Amino acid sequence: MLAARPFVALPTPWEQAHPAAAAWLDALSEAELAALESAQGWSHAPDPLRTWAREASELAALPALPGEPVRLQTRATRRMPGRKVRQVEAFVGVAWSELRDHAGPLVDWCAGKAHMGRALAGQLGCALVAVERDADLCAQGEHAARAAHLPAEFVVADALAPATWARLSAGAGVVALHACGALHTTLVRETRTTRVVLAPCCYDKALDASGQAELVSRAARAALPPLDVEALRLIHEAPSETGEGELGRVRQMQAWRLGLDRWLRDARGATTYTSLPACPASWRAMGFEAFCGALLARGGLPEPRPGEPFLAPFEALGWQALGRVRRRDVVRGLLRRPIEVALALDRAAGLAERGYAVQVGTFCSAACTPRNVMITARAG
Repeated sequence: MLAARPFVALPTPWEQAHPAAAAWLDALSEAELAALESAQGWSHAPDPLRTWAREASELAALPALPGEPVRLQTRATRRMPGRKVRQVEAFVGVAWSELRDHAGPLVDWCAGKAHMGRALAGQLGCALVAVERDADLCAQGEHAARAAHLPAEFVVADALAPATWARLSAGAGVVALHACGALHTTLVRETRTTRVVLAPCCYDKALDASGQAELVSRAARAALPPLDVEALRLIHEAPSETGEGELGRVRQMQAWRLGLDRWLRDARGATTYTSLPACPASWRAMGFEAFCGALLARGGLPEPRPGEPFLAPFEALGWQALGRVRRRDVVRGLLRRPIEVALALDRAAGLAERGYAVQVGTFCSAACTPRNVMITARAG
């Protein structure tokens, strides 16, 4: 019920059952709404909103894993964005705490330039094997490893190819920071390494043949409801993950689409939301009416005909609709972290079913990266 997309259908199913809660949301100021979008302020909400928020918080609770961020040398962070540096330092600190007694080689899975793998191998004093399909990134990482006098082998290979899985052999430890979708589910299914330290990412890129979330454990397949790609994309839709300037641009396009949808309902009798194709961000410069005409044409629909209502008044209606959508989206957003945690627990359960002793927790704050869940596993 909470997962219904308010952009597509208003009123949502839950507000029809709880009109007083919907009215409370509609009366919120912009500052109060922003607090809810940052997962704050729910203690002042009426039931059932307050109860839903408490239950979501309980379902999403994870412990912080032990470890302290490791300060990387300036040479190692050259050309790395500052936020990425902080993520790598946090990941390496917790991973070192887990791997410090590991004596074998270290495999950096889907390594890119192996910033993280190089930093961790340097801390551990072990050899590094970096697996990455982009040859240019491998070359840059190899150059950096040589400059740091670090024994490292960079392997240009597709992590999804069975021939690559031999790198996940017993005796090695494998680490993966923000391995996307099938890249991390493949690691969970195929690793034979003695240690695993994994921070999953991009769950919407790990789908089964039916288009639902790919689950790797028997326990999750028995317990979780089907999760479609829209539910998985919700994980990455938090306003806090978008820069303020970009968020304003996104909201303008959303308001214009909602205004056009209202026009299609009034002028042409549409009874459901009309899904139209994506368009370039540059179309914002057109102005509302030109934007609508171009989007109708791209979607194969005729532009306004003589006698149909003018488009201009519908821009304001679109902004009004966006206000309602945002206020329903904060309720839908309560599912964001519980879904992510449930999928991370599925990956951990998949490793446990294969004989690993596992832990699941966070390796940094959400401010450092919202994808802060880490799974550690030791072969039994």
